[in-house]
Amino acid sequence: MIERLLFLLPPPPPPGYFIPAPTSYSHVLRLWLLTQNLSFIVAGVTVTWLLVHSGLRLSGFALLISLVVLTNVSGAIGTLSTLAGTILVEREWVIVIANGEPP
Repeated sequence: MIERLLFLLPPPPPPGYFIPAPTSYSHVLRLWLLTQNLSFIVAGVTVTWLLVHSGLRLSGFALLISLVVLTNVSGAIGTLSTLAGTILVEREWVIVIANGEPP
């Protein structure tokens, strides 16, 4: 039954489908830094909020769970953004070294 339902779904878009085609290196670099910094700021604010308001486990359990989930998701986004930025920079260095240009 599930196989029939999955067969009816459209295929997922290819990687990079939502990124505009003429994307420059500086635009991707700015997007990477913005994503990384905002996600770590959100994670830091939520952790601080959880530390200051330690009584949430008794009074607002749903808010506590929401903040923990938000912390984990924003931390994961920040980590993936860091990995993407590392790949972006390393790919550029490989191109520079392969062309024989000085760093």
